[in-house]
Amino acid sequence: MDLFRRFRNPGLRSGRASRVVFYYPGEEPTFLEDAHVILYKSGIVDVYHREQQVSTHVQNVEIVWHSHRDAKSLRLIKNDVTQTH
Repeated sequence: MDLFRRFRNPGLRSGRASRVVFYYPGEEPTFLEDAHVILYKSGIVDVYHREQQVSTHVQNVEIVWHSHRDAKSLRLIKNDVTQTH
């Protein structure tokens, strides 16, 4: 994984996320809590959790960033990309 990180665009943001929700067409949403997230300019998202490590595209996730300064969390939300057949 570290080798691929060298070839990607620099990260837009990285930090701790309270929750990362994964949305994939035809599947129920799943989530990870208390994960470390790196969001790259290319749209790739790396999620590091104590149980697993996931790489996906930003269109497949909702990230609820953990913020110490505010009671509110910042959200990055993409439109639902599921297609009806």
